[in-house]
Amino acid sequence: MNKIFLVSVLALMSLSFSAFATYHQYGQAGCGLGSMAFGPEKGKVQILAMTTNGTFGTQTFGITSGTSNCTPDARVTRAVEFINNNISSLEVELAQGQGETLISLSQIMGCKQGQEFGKSLQKYYGHVFSNSQLNPEEIYHSINQLSQYDRDLSANCPQTI
Repeated sequence: MNKIFLVSVLALMSLSFSAFATYHQYGQAGCGLGSMAFGPEKGKVQILAMTTNGTFGTQTFGITSGTSNCTPDARVTRAVEFINNNISSLEVELAQGQGETLISLSQIMGCKQGQEFGKSLQKYYGHVFSNSQLNPEEIYHSINQLSQYDRDLSANCPQTI
């Protein structure tokens, strides 16, 4: 019993990216194969759903493709929640044009090349972080808007809104 609990906790920690997915419709584990198999039921079953999503990679694929109970707005929700949880490191890395947080955000947003995302976005640091009172939604929409107008970003990232 303790081994199962330990494995579940380790899986939960190693697959923490699953927690960023939208969970208002599918439970805390978010969309993906886990949501289809276990549904939105609350409690420990969400650990199984999250483990299923992470083990088979269905959440990332589902968000990108709009399958496995993942709606197109799931990517936006996931990106905004990620920005909210990582806003300080995102600001520093955006000023530098590189870093793990930027690469992770680029992947969440569906961009093809994380390194290029950071380099291309660096020149817009002042636009994205125009003041200290910005909320994660504003930061996301600034980045998404820039990806529509900057040639390098638009070649690398899809426009979600």
